[in-house]
Amino acid sequence: MVISGTPAPLPKIVHFTRPEQPRKLGVGPFPVLIWEVALRSWQRHFPVYGGYTHRVWRDQNLTECMRQEFPEFLDGFLALPGGIERSDIGRYCALYQQGGIYADLDYEVRTNFYAELPADLVSLVECRSKDPGLEVENALMASPPRHEFWRLAMQQCFHVAGRHRWDDARGGTGPRLLSTMLRDTIVNEMVHVLPCQLFQRGIQGDGAIGSCGHVADESAQGQRGIHWSTTSHTAFVGSALRAEVFYTLHPGLQGRPFFRETSVHEVAARSAGALTVERPPNEAAPLLAACLRGAGLESAASAVDKYGPLAFEAESQSSRQPCPDGKRSAMPRAELLLRNALLLRPTASDLLYLLGSALQAQGRLMESLIQYCKAVTYDSEMAGSVEATPSSFMALGKVALAAQTAAKEAGLGDVAPAESVASDGEQGAQVEQQWQR
Repeated sequence: MVISGTPAPLPKIVHFTRPEQPRKLGVGPFPVLIWEVALRSWQRHFPVYGGYTHRVWRDQNLTECMRQEFPEFLDGFLALPGGIERSDIGRYCALYQQGGIYADLDYEVRTNFYAELPADLVSLVECRSKDPGLEVENALMASPPRHEFWRLAMQQCFHVAGRHRWDDARGGTGPRLLSTMLRDTIVNEMVHVLPCQLFQRGIQGDGAIGSCGHVADESAQGQRGIHWSTTSHTAFVGSALRAEVFYTLHPGLQGRPFFRETSVHEVAARSAGALTVERPPNEAAPLLAACLRGAGLESAASAVDKYGPLAFEAESQSSRQPCPDGKRSAMPRAELLLRNALLLRPTASDLLYLLGSALQAQGRLMESLIQYCKAVTYDSEMAGSVEATPSSFMALGKVALAAQTAAKEAGLGDVAPAESVASDGEQGAQVEQQWQR
């Protein structure tokens, strides 16, 4: 509503979405330490006594919002492939219905920035990754109620045929969808971009540091918030580095576990189910073999050449069994993060990649690299824009092996040298025997 040309104030509502799955798996109210810190930061800087309301939307609440506001898209919403996609679309519905601010549960606010949000525009945080096609993200957003932008987003998603995966540029639900919308001049004028230097600085040593700055450098004193990205695609080394930065900024929390203890194998067994191969076997086999060769696993690659990619599933099942006698040795912090990433996003397309990272942290190098190569081969989205050729996938395997080496050099887990695995004929023979059964 506009009075005398002045937009109505932005509603003082802060929205969060909370997945149902962690509670089903017996995880308490704060499965991640960052969630606890982030929620308390919102309570401190956007307090109830300041007129703010905090609302946590569960799955059933988001479904009801879609039923009320976008009934024509309800069937499409219920048919979305996973919780990530429903959370994306659900948060758009919440902002359309009530307006206010939306934040991911792992977005830690450092100061009150309400006055910086335009009352008549949609605010979207600038993407820090600088990947091609990504301009904005949906980890932090703000909007007046009933803004037309969100109806256009629904149409952009559901009026396009496809699987509606979160990372699809056409018919997707996440940052790529919003970034694609901004290419339209009229839509672009509906949006105010929150600069990453203030709202989403880099955490790991990647391209974001150069363009957005680092969350812990001297110029970060005025940053409005930190997006910790606890549930995003997780790199071998980056997961541990993220935890280290968190404890650097919160030294008083040293000693408290980053995540609750869970069994990565148990969670993977519950979550993964039967492996789904999106590529046909005749296409997947040479790519998988090439990735394994790039990672230095010639024996495993030869087995794939001989028996095909589907024979790989028999080996993957053995990787999901509990540790012998139910005992687990003390794990480095990297694995604690990865275990709970599985809990938080149990149906995410990067499950095998995360499991591989956890195995890497245990020093189980061959299994780790196998899981990684399976992930990029069996789910085309994991490979991103990489051309589906053996040479490209061999390069991905080499990158994974380099990450293993970097992890060892950084002291992030007891990682065996790659050479000893690649040259270990006995291990390769064992793998081939398992695939023959």
